Amino acid sequence: MRRPSSQLIGAAYYMAGHVILAFHYGLVIKNIEVLENGDAATDLSAAEHLPMLDRVTVCMGGTAAQTHFQAPATEYLMMADYAAILGFTPEIANDEREAIIERGFVRARGVVAKNAEEVSRIARVLMAWRSVDLSDIRPRVTAVRAREIPISPRR
Repeated sequence: MRRPSSQLIGAAYYMAGHVILAFHYGLVIKNIEVLENGDAATDLSAAEHLPMLDRVTVCMGGTAAQTHFQAPATEYLMMADYAAILGFTPEIANDEREAIIERGFVRARGVVAKNAEEVSRIARVLMAWRSVDLSDIRPRVTAVRAREIPISPRR
């Protein structure tokens, strides 16, 4: 079996972090996909109902997971998150936005650390299968544990 590329490893941990944060905040994810080149995609439910700091925290989940696991950074994906944050904070001054991003990152790191085993398991599944269907999962707002998230290959 061939070892995954550093881009794939980074994208897998990145997406696993987003999954954990989405579940933590009660969002629904239908599927996740990572590519060998480090690109990734997910079908995540809308988060507009969440307070701004919670939305930023979800956006920072991928970077928090990469940092926690010292996984290779995926700058393209991180920039996409930053662009998303800019999209829902257009009226906020840059200094204030950066402070909110920092607070969201700290919060995301806490959720990732609390669920590190599950983040790692999801990342390993993504590296092996590249695409995972999560459409049958009903997320909980409380901390996620491994046995609560059945994962099956995407069909």
